[in-house]
Amino acid sequence: MLQDIRVHARLDDIDPAQWDALDPSGYPFLRHAFLSALEHTGCVGPGSGWQACHLAAYAGGRLCAALPLYRKAHSLGEFVFDFAWADAYDRLGLSYYPKLVNAIPFTPAGGPRALPTTAEAAELHLGLLRAAMRLMDRDGLSSFHCLFPEEVQARRWSRESGMLLRRACQFRWHNAGFAHFDDHLASFSAEKRKKIRRERRRVAETGLSLETWAGREMTPRRWQAIYPLLADTFHRHGHRPYLNQAFFEEVGRTLGDQMHLFVALDGATPVGAALTFSDTQTLYGLYWGVNGQWD
Repeated sequence: MLQDIRVHARLDDIDPAQWDALDPSGYPFLRHAFLSALEHTGCVGPGSGWQACHLAAYAGGRLCAALPLYRKAHSLGEFVFDFAWADAYDRLGLSYYPKLVNAIPFTPAGGPRALPTTAEAAELHLGLLRAAMRLMDRDGLSSFHCLFPEEVQARRWSRESGMLLRRACQFRWHNAGFAHFDDHLASFSAEKRKKIRRERRRVAETGLSLETWAGREMTPRRWQAIYPLLADTFHRHGHRPYLNQAFFEEVGRTLGDQMHLFVALDGATPVGAALTFSDTQTLYGLYWGVNGQWD
């Protein structure tokens, strides 16, 4: 049973090496550098509606388990759209906000949501869950949410705590041993292969070139060219981008080997970009955008 559990208002209060040592998989969004950069650059914190209250458990003074946790004053940046719940609370004269959320802010990528990420840590995770429930009750928060966890964690937490399971769809591609893109095409029907080849031909006919840039190769000048492309996707839908340029610059420096940008260039000018992160097994798409009309 977990004994020494503390609440931290800043991730910098927790030793980065001890935090990262609890995730041998290298899942990028649980890395100390990723989560602390959100705080350093104001993406979460005062005025953002995300107030950190991370749970950390210690044994002999060393970190043994942790749960990234936030008090939320709204439902923005979660990508689960629970506004109907907030409306129902309001109709009953109740306050839905603040609520307590275990999540990676602004990142709807499935994955581990508690440390350690090893299968043997399930009991430690339940101890953190119980601590989160006590925190919710102590502070009079409406509810506790865990966003985009791994399926095993979701089912176990639902079974042990009575939490409701919320289901959604994600697009995931699996490499079934493909060595080349043509191997991938061969798995499609003839009609779909024809359509994909036509789309790729139209891209080639634009005259654009495609390059891959690693996060460690990014400079402030490159970010000045790329960030407006990433932000444009939000602006087109009438939203403010959740992540600012300062965040990307910091994470590019600290997680540079796990950050990859796929960039379309018109001559030397970037006109499109897709930003991804990776661990040892998976590539995660995060932001993308384009300037102009291109196939």
